[in-house]
Amino acid sequence: MIKKIVIASVLLFMLSAVVFAEPLGLLFTAVSSPVAATSLTGYDKKGESTSFGILGMVAFGDAGIESASKKAQITAIQHVDKSCLYILGGLFMMETTKVYGK
Repeated sequence: MIKKIVIASVLLFMLSAVVFAEPLGLLFTAVSSPVAATSLTGYDKKGESTSFGILGMVAFGDAGIESASKKAQITAIQHVDKSCLYILGGLFMMETTKVYGK
């Protein structure tokens, strides 16, 4: 019975990688990926916003583009990146949105 549960859990985890746009590791994941870009050339400001999750049961924070823009007083966005840190398949999760602009 335990073997079936473990196999089902691993398969479910592997299938969840299809839902996410970035690679996902069972033990540890630290990836960055682009979100959006505009035709604006150059940037001189960078804003970040972060959200956290613990045990897959509690989540808090604001990792939105608007939040990151406000923190750096960005009024024109050049591009947006996202970085994710997952430890032990969701024991600890952190997602950061980085906004670059003027």
